Amino acid sequence: MKRKKFTKTNLEKIPHPTGKTPVRYFATNCSHLCIRVQPQPSLVKSYYAQWSKIIMQPDGTQKRTGRYKYICRFGARPLEEVMAEVKDKIKKWQKERTQTGKKATVGTLGRAFVAHGSKGFRVRVKGAKIKYRPITSKDQNINTKSINGQKVVKKQDAQRELHQHQLVMQQKKSTMHAWTIRNNEKAFRDHSSELKGGGVLFRPQF
Repeated sequence: MKRKKFTKTNLEKIPHPTGKTPVRYFATNCSHLCIRVQPQPSLVKSYYAQWSKIIMQPDGTQKRTGRYKYICRFGARPLEEVMAEVKDKIKKWQKERTQTGKKATVGTLGRAFVAHGSKGFRVRVKGAKIKYRPITSKDQNINTKSINGQKVVKKQDAQRELHQHQLVMQQKKSTMHAWTIRNNEKAFRDHSSELKGGGVLFRPQF
């Protein structure tokens, strides 16, 4: 961990590293403040607030993880103003929950479905959006309406979609049953025409 007294002159003298990994310098005259220096050929240096969070492991041990909050680029605001903001807001930032720390609820999943699922995308917490397959998207298509600029699923339309789907499945089942009966009857007639003698034929029940 590299430490340095933060003054405008000292920060201007910090060289940009070579390679692909940025370097962080932590202030000795202002706790929870650091500057992130991008590698060459970039000329970007950025201020970040920094603190650690303790996480309890299943075995009872403690693990510290770093948390960072972007403030501004170096030179965009006076150093004294940045230091004052960090001292004033660090406790508030430490209490904020990150996106990764928030648990999904029925409400968040519902809003995610309205925003993405109704447009044919899978509802995901992390990663890029994934498009549903056409057959899946067709089966899960639900009409929506707009209230106050937001799309809301209509219960009546959802029930209607489900009822129509059940009717289609019932019609398919009836068609398959009738097709099976016709084939069985045809097979029975073909077999009967080939039989000779006085044997007794029993007509199967369908």
